[in-house]
Amino acid sequence: MAKRNSKRTRIDCVAVKRRAQRKIMAATEGMSPKAEIAYFERRAAEGPFAELRQQISQSSTPSRAAKGRKRAS
Repeated sequence: MAKRNSKRTRIDCVAVKRRAQRKIMAATEGMSPKAEIAYFERRAAEGPFAELRQQISQSSTPSRAAKGRKRAS
């Protein structure tokens, strides 16, 4: 049976979150709302979950409106 490592690395999750938030705030400073949306969409498309995000978007079914139903006038 393998020994467990008795020394564990502690991670300060709040500090990690705050550091990430500071980077995002610096990157989006002065951007318009549309530019911010584009920034986040680009980051999501290029990030570590990009492949999963693409698979989900390809497998999702179109909405009812997209199936040819017309809105009531």
